[in-house]
Amino acid sequence: MQTSRGSRHVPLTRLAVIRQSLQKKRFSFRASTLVASARRKSTRAVYDARWKLFSNWCVRGKIDPLNPSARHIADFRIYLFDDKKLFLRSIKGYRSVLSHTLAFRKSSQVCADPAISELIRAMEL
Repeated sequence: MQTSRGSRHVPLTRLAVIRQSLQKKRFSFRASTLVASARRKSTRAVYDARWKLFSNWCVRGKIDPLNPSARHIADFRIYLFDDKKLFLRSIKGYRSVLSHTLAFRKSSQVCADPAISELIRAMEL
């Protein structure tokens, strides 16, 4: 599934994000597909579901899911906590998904922002 943001198409699947990022680095289609699939099937299913929720949240807020800011990541976590009523363990799992998926793009550092870690600490209190 794809959505357009302006004239640009944003892939909404993790596999597409990773594969597209690697192909831009001149990886072959086969290599990029294998790298994108380098998780157990059960892990991929969880990661894909979490990425889809994040992508849909971004699209609703007119945010590019491929280039979120630390503020967007914080707001998404608050959405998971306040609106979706997820447990902190689940919310922490979203960090893994976003870090892994965005690591293939230049926006990977956004998940390492210290404010994001402090936000989780505040939710634990």
